[in-house]
This record gives sequence, structure tokens and C-alpha cells, in this order.
Amino acid sequence: MKSGRKALWLQVLVGVLLVSGCGKEEKAGVGGEWASDKIMTAKEESDEQENKETNIETLSNQGSKANIEKPIETDYAQIYSKVLDDFHALIASGGDGSVTVEGEGGVGEAIRSNEEDDNFAIAGYSIEDFSGDGIPELVIGDAVYGGTIYTMYTCTDGKPHCILESYYRSRYSWMGGNEFFYEGSGGAIYSIFAHYTLSSDGEMLICQDYYFSHETDATFEEIGFYHNSSGEMDSAVSTMLSSEEEFWMLQEELSDKVQEIELIPFSEYMS
Repeated sequence: MKSGRKALWLQVLVGVLLVSGCGKEEKAGVGGEWASDKIMTAKEESDEQENKETNIETLSNQGSKANIEKPIETDYAQIYSKVLDDFHALIASGGDGSVTVEGEGGVGEAIRSNEEDDNFAIAGYSIEDFSGDGIPELVIGDAVYGGTIYTMYTCTDGKPHCILESYYRSRYSWMGGNEFFYEGSGGAIYSIFAHYTLSSDGEMLICQDYYFSHETDATFEEIGFYHNSSGEMDSAVSTMLSSEEEFWMLQEELSDKVQEIELIPFSEYMS
């Protein structure tokens, strides 16, 4: 009887152990699958978020790049068109006073003194960057020889304004780059010439060298020749040159640097 009970007890014990083991195995299996699913989901979410951030950054960079590659271009020909229209009308009027334009001095003198050529052929214009700042200036000058600049405009805040005006006895020429030669006369004993540069923003002419002749005393019997860099016809703020010969030698050195500007005659201008 004892051995039979013992055998029965062993069978029951084995059965319990088997049931217990199966439970643990199943629980471990469920727990393992759940843990694995959870880890995979977190990784996928992380990857998805990273992809989203990458896409956003890529789009942002593409937008920035597009803005850099496609800047808004300013139409300077359009900005200066009103000035050119006004000068065209001035030339058409023959300088009779019915049309006035800022900086018209040299153009007015040229067309009023013209007796042979078509007025539209003797004056011309060019839009190009003389200051080097990327913003072109408008020059109107002598279209026959191209040396004399009658007037120059620059563009500030999208609007043109005049920065120089020439006359027959007070005129500017171009020496290349942002350099300009000035030559004038204030009478029999007053001769002036100068070297200017256009400021980097194109807003003004900056005097580099200014030469002039002037009486040395109230008797007007002696004439002195002077130099300064302030652009003033004032012997008190100037240095006297050694001789008249030096004065004219310096004038020749500067005038020899004058270059012609390729101008479009107003005869070809279409408003």
C-alpha cells in the first residue's frame, strides 16, 4: 500500500511540476514577445522622428538656398528711365527753357551751341557701375568724343539723384575705375584742375588733389600756383608749387589719363 501511495504521490508531483513549468514557460514567452515589441516600437518611433526632423531641415535648407540662388534683381534701367525721359525732352526742346532737369547744365550748353549735328546725336548716356558697389550710376555726356561727363546720377533707396554737373568752363571726365578728372577756369588768371574719386557708395566725389592758380597779393601782378587735397580754392590752406611749369606738367599727367566712355546716343533712346 505504501509503495502504491508513493508511486501515486510521485505521479501527482510530476504532474504539478509539469504544469508549473509550462506556466512559467508560457509567461516568459508572453513577457519576451511584449518586451521585444515594445523595444521595436520605440526604435521605430525614434527613427520616424529623426526622419521628420531631417526632412524639415532639408526643406528649410532648400528654401534658404533657393532664396540665395534667386535674389530679387533691381531694374536700374527702369529707375533711371524718368531721368532719361526728361533729358530726351530737354534735347527735343533745344534748350529753350521749356524743360528743366536737375544737372542739365552741360547738356543745355551743348545743344544750344550746336549748329551742325542732330542734337540727339551729340549727347549720350551709359548705365554702369563706376563706384564698384554693385549699384550702377547713370552718366550723360558728350557722345561725339565720350570724354566729357555732363552729369552723373546715382541710385539711393531706389531713387536717382544727381551727384555732379558739368559746364563748359567747369567739367568732369573719366579716368577709369572710380577716378575722375576735373578742369575749370574762373577767369584769365584762375585755372583749376583736380583729381577726384567716387565714394564706395557712389554718393559723392572725394577730392584727392586740387590745383589752382591765384594772385599772390592784392596788386594782381604775381600769380602763384597751389595744391591742396581739400578741394578749396584758398591759398591759405594750400601749398605753393615750385613753378608754373610744375603746375602744367601735373595737369598734363592727369589729363592724359582721361578715357572715353562708350555712350548710347539719345538718337537711339526709346522711352
